[in-house]
Amino acid sequence: MIKTLPLDLLWLFFLILLSYGMGKKTFSFLGFDLDPDLDPVFSVGLGLVFLSTLTFALAFFGLLYRLIFLILFVLLYLLTFREIKQFIAQGALLWTKVKGKMTIPFKASLLSILFIAILCNLIFSYSPPTQAREMLYDLTLPKLYVQAHRMFDIPYQKEFYYPLQIQMLYTMALCVKGVLLAKLIHFFFGLLCAGLVFCFTKLFFGGREAFFALVIFYLMPLTASLSGAANIDLGTMFYGSAAVLAFMLFYKEKNLPYLLLSGFFSGVCLGTKVTGLMVPATLFVMTGFVAVRLFRESLWSAVQKMMVFSFMTLVGFLPWILRNIHFSKNPIMPFSFPLFGWHGHEMAIHEMSENKVLHANISLDAHLSGLHNLLFGDFIFGGGPLLFAFLLAAYFREKDKDHFRLVFAAAAINFVLLFFTLPYPHHFYETRYYGVSTALLAVLAGSGLEYCLTWFASKKMIHALLFTGLVFPGLTFTLLFAAKRVPLLIGKESPETYVESKLRFFNVVKYANENLNENSRVALVGSSDANAYYWKAFTLVPYVSVLQERDLDKVVHWLNANQITHALFFKNFYKKDEAAGVYLNIEHPEETLGWDMERFRESHFVQVYEDPDVILYRVDYLDDSNKV
Repeated sequence: MIKTLPLDLLWLFFLILLSYGMGKKTFSFLGFDLDPDLDPVFSVGLGLVFLSTLTFALAFFGLLYRLIFLILFVLLYLLTFREIKQFIAQGALLWTKVKGKMTIPFKASLLSILFIAILCNLIFSYSPPTQAREMLYDLTLPKLYVQAHRMFDIPYQKEFYYPLQIQMLYTMALCVKGVLLAKLIHFFFGLLCAGLVFCFTKLFFGGREAFFALVIFYLMPLTASLSGAANIDLGTMFYGSAAVLAFMLFYKEKNLPYLLLSGFFSGVCLGTKVTGLMVPATLFVMTGFVAVRLFRESLWSAVQKMMVFSFMTLVGFLPWILRNIHFSKNPIMPFSFPLFGWHGHEMAIHEMSENKVLHANISLDAHLSGLHNLLFGDFIFGGGPLLFAFLLAAYFREKDKDHFRLVFAAAAINFVLLFFTLPYPHHFYETRYYGVSTALLAVLAGSGLEYCLTWFASKKMIHALLFTGLVFPGLTFTLLFAAKRVPLLIGKESPETYVESKLRFFNVVKYANENLNENSRVALVGSSDANAYYWKAFTLVPYVSVLQERDLDKVVHWLNANQITHALFFKNFYKKDEAAGVYLNIEHPEETLGWDMERFRESHFVQVYEDPDVILYRVDYLDDSNKV
């Protein structure tokens, strides 16, 4: 794979240049005069929004073709050539500054650790997708769009109605190059987040503080864990933090355009992930507070600002509202709003009902255990030991106290809203959802570290604590993740062998790809975790109501209506209740399978494959075109 890495990196670099050019061109057109340090980060971020929206438009109108992308890239490059030259010059100047810092032993050591972490995260990222969410929808849906050359409705899975801001970039990458470029885009969002943390800290707390905040952020276990998969969390983290930074600039300069930009980035953040809603909710409240309490404006003036902010949030989120109206007539699909007659997705309704029952029956011990995990136990997706150690020190720093209070308030409100909105166990065991708050706390931790260095007499002790906290667990994790993938990178391990070693159900995928017609449609009975990205055939998950149905004729009618040619039965996920005549789902008791599998095997299901985990059946009621 090392032979393909240079070309993929070249493609990534080209997309970064193009993003900067379009973002810078847009900001210039709108009259924004950004700070020189902030300009590259905000311009690239806005340019990526442009590329995502462009891909959305091409997908919507059935124009997902590589040639069309290449033509548009050439035209956009010519349009933004002057801005791109400026960006390259800024990059050269930045590298000169970095080399200057390498002459200072302490900073040189920190930079060395940072560069090692970046290299390790690159190796971690440059591997075939094997993470569950990558294969469930983050990469599977873009793959389906590219295969069809268009965006189309897929009603079987609730996740396919989620906003797809980052997935549109993956769609573009899959169309022009391949899946590894898509993964590199998410890796780059980690670097972009680090750059944003640096700019945020420098603008509001100082240059030395910014350097420390950058290193603390990028060496967090959370950043390392997310950099290796083509998920969306680093995109959410970037646009959420960008929205808060733009809001802070509005506060600092009392400049309304920054509030508009904050609202727009908030909408984009929501467009990356549903839980991104808490960012605009947080800043909506803070807009009113700042206007009334800090700017001493009238209540009506505050309301006007809150309305303007909300409008720009809507603009940033608009593509996904239009997409859902077009396909489902429900702008907030997969969620319901009965008052307006908006019907949600059955799986979303079922999951929310299941979570309510689960939450109501959670014991006090389970709550305390979850709280312990949230604060101390989640190393993989946690902020690391330095985050809270130096955050506490930042509280006692008198300089920039008003900035500290506002940034901390944004992080805290976002955290609290997520904590009380997310269902159990997500609010305790999915700490990646708190990524925006974590990034903001890294900003404050950088200022706290600088305060410690000026307040403590023994700088060596602080240096020792800093290096220890960076090396473990942060750098240790990145080294471990990379080391496991070095054989793959240098060709000692084949991509197929690597994938097969990671994926439990890959054997049935290999069989299906070799024996099933590519037009086959496979119903996944018992789990959606069947490595869908690697299937040539189309896979889908039946609704809960279909799985619970006991009338054979009704089930067959659904299979026929949805042109199901095969059914993959996850036999180890079920335990048969002989008395009730149903199959109990071991992981999700509410998702009982009512199908009479014996009768199905006699009438419609023909076994074509079996291994210790699954049985693949051919549905024998159509013609013979899909038989194996």
